[in-house]
Amino acid sequence: MGGEKQIPGSTAAPTAGQLPLAGGEDGGDAGDVIDPLYTEAVMVVRKHGRPSISLIQRHLQIGYNRAAHLLESMELAGLVTPIQSNGSRELRA
Repeated sequence: MGGEKQIPGSTAAPTAGQLPLAGGEDGGDAGDVIDPLYTEAVMVVRKHGRPSISLIQRHLQIGYNRAAHLLESMELAGLVTPIQSNGSRELRA
């Protein structure tokens, strides 16, 4: 126990993919994490020029929720537009 503080329900130290985001719109929430596939997802979207959840799913072979989270992260970073009324997004320069 040596004076270390444990997070309730946590048994191990966070991995690199679970480190909190620095900054952010609300100062960074402890629940936000940097996905190790984020950079790859950005490269896929830029290569194909059309940001979509299904595109990210197919190319990175990941599930819907993870692909959606990656795309939402790109929106927060300003790389893609918010979702439009028809469900599409646009890639920003």
